[in-house]
Amino acid sequence: MLIVGLTGGIGSGKTLITNIFQNIGIPVYNADLNAKKLYSNAEIAKKLCKMFSSDILVNGKIDTKRLASIVFNDKAELEKLNSFVHPLVHNDFLSWIKYQNSAYVIMESALIYESGWNTDFDKIICIDTPQDLSIQRVIIRDNITKEQVEKRIENQISVKIKIQNSDYIIHNDNIQLVTPQVIDIHNKLISLAAKQEK
Repeated sequence: MLIVGLTGGIGSGKTLITNIFQNIGIPVYNADLNAKKLYSNAEIAKKLCKMFSSDILVNGKIDTKRLASIVFNDKAELEKLNSFVHPLVHNDFLSWIKYQNSAYVIMESALIYESGWNTDFDKIICIDTPQDLSIQRVIIRDNITKEQVEKRIENQISVKIKIQNSDYIIHNDNIQLVTPQVIDIHNKLISLAAKQEK
């Protein structure tokens, strides 16, 4: 089984692309979603409150928006959160893989390169989206300002660097159709996985 990473900048359309992969039967692990699930663990929530502030706790649960407002305004705080959460997510992903039965599986994360996970994958797919389009999407999706989106972008490795270091690129620019690009990569990965098994 191949282990594949899927990444891209904020607002690049990772959810859209992973939905297409899932629709053709490929198991996808969403790192962000699973990190948020881990926050509901009482022990983890307690540690996060100790690290940041008990203000991030609302009705006994971590309020991710409050946590985001702390970490996205301070690089040191973001690094502190990532160094705590990334190993937990990584271990959760490794446990998840054991229960999958497929030619390949995908981990979707905006932070594959930032977290150092890139060395764990057989192949990496990167989504390339014009930055102004990404910003527009995030403003609408998260109901935040352009400045807030730009602040988040600053905390990520540039998409150009991610593209240079990835094996496959999907262009999600509202011009090119994404489904044929996904199918093409899917066929290449299926072929690769078959060769690996021989």
